Amino acid sequence: LDAGARIIRFSSAGGRLALAAGGRLRVAAVSDPAKVILDYGHADNITDIRFSEDGRLLASAGQDGLVRVWDIDAAREITRFGFKDQVLAVRFATDGKTLTVIAMSGRVGIWPVAYDDPATEACRGLQRNLTPQEWRRHLPGKPYRNSCELTQR
Repeated sequence: LDAGARIIRFSSAGGRLALAAGGRLRVAAVSDPAKVILDYGHADNITDIRFSEDGRLLASAGQDGLVRVWDIDAAREITRFGFKDQVLAVRFATDGKTLTVIAMSGRVGIWPVAYDDPATEACRGLQRNLTPQEWRRHLPGKPYRNSCELTQR
């Protein structure tokens, strides 16, 4: 990276290297760091980056409150969600199915990397449970439930 990397992570599998400087992130093969596999950015400084255990996925967190998760081989973003404040750290579960996120406010979220539940997606965006009225309007016919698994430290 032109400005020099502030964060560097190596995947435990897959022989990959991720470098972050400011709001820019690049992934390359350890065997050929000049060949960029993935290149994207955040609106503000990146605060943490992590590979999944199998090295296929990469999560990044930023001062912009955004968390982005990428499938490296497909070079596509598979999910993103935001917090109201800066995200300090991200970590994949060993099985790669969930991502733990810690925000500067002390808020901790455990999010599925892939989901098929619209209530979970609403929670990601709103950072709160849907009200019963919102639930009826957007998810008619489904029984109401709390959709957020956020806890406050």
